[in-house]
Amino acid sequence: MYSIEVRFVALSMLHNNVPRATIYKNIGVRKSTLKRWAAYYREHESPWCDPVHRNLHASSCWFDDRLMSALVMLVRENPRALLREHAAMLKAMRDHPSGEFVGLRCSQSTVDLHMWRLGFTRKVVFRLFRESLEPARRAHAVARRRIPRRCIVSVDETHTDGGDVFRRYGRALAHERTRERGRDPRSVPRRSTTMAVSADGRILGFQCVIVRDGGLKAADWRLFLQLFIPKLGVYVPGRPWHLQSSNCVVMFDNAPIHTVGGDTLLGNNGVPFLRLPAYSPDLQPIEGVFNDLKAHYSKSRVRSARSFGQSTSVASACGDFHHSTSDNWTI
Repeated sequence: MYSIEVRFVALSMLHNNVPRATIYKNIGVRKSTLKRWAAYYREHESPWCDPVHRNLHASSCWFDDRLMSALVMLVRENPRALLREHAAMLKAMRDHPSGEFVGLRCSQSTVDLHMWRLGFTRKVVFRLFRESLEPARRAHAVARRRIPRRCIVSVDETHTDGGDVFRRYGRALAHERTRERGRDPRSVPRRSTTMAVSADGRILGFQCVIVRDGGLKAADWRLFLQLFIPKLGVYVPGRPWHLQSSNCVVMFDNAPIHTVGGDTLLGNNGVPFLRLPAYSPDLQPIEGVFNDLKAHYSKSRVRSARSFGQSTSVASACGDFHHSTSDNWTI
């Protein structure tokens, strides 16, 4: 994009009868572009098509006050909507009781520009939402404090698409080995891993599946629970917590796959559970376990698409990972 100074320099050279070939060479502008600037200047003495908007679109965040008002409304009343999918955010705008924003449409990039102009980065919006959740987080902390740590089993999911898979060695001249590693061009299917970890660092449940159509489904979550529940301790209603068995309470977040069907399955098997407040990964101890697991994979040979796809390799790697790092986990 040429600045207004460059545009005026080109027009000045044209006005002083400088050969057009010289202007093209020194300014780096095309013939059609210079002709268009000259036409704009003759029309309204400006090198811009629109002297007010200049190089900004008519829907720019500097002119769309309606969208700006809608975003301010969401920040004040419903900051969580700004952290959700774009379609859900637009629906929250249109469904406002005032009816002022019905029919509002915009792209994700336009929303980002408006938020940037208002000074609301994602980090700021996340902080505002966390502040609005303070009562729920406090209630969760009170309920969790009543339960001994040994009773809680932390469950969560993580995903990988092969973006962190590297070649063993980088590209180099023939017969010359280099220590720099480049990304492996081979495609690695997207995998989703669900894991349950006890307070003493034992992996009570592990499931790794290839995801082909978006992500895990509620059926995958129920399948994991069916295989995982027999490994839990028995919860006895009415018995004091200090007398309850270890690993008898399941704690998980509010992922879309954690539906009522999974809650019903846990309830029918007599397993109590805790749900984390929304957007509270800092309250989920297993988040650190996933970081350790990924670091362990980075040091092991279970890296390529071929070896990672073998369940025996994954199982053995998890076994080694458990024995080498379980002492460092705390809940």
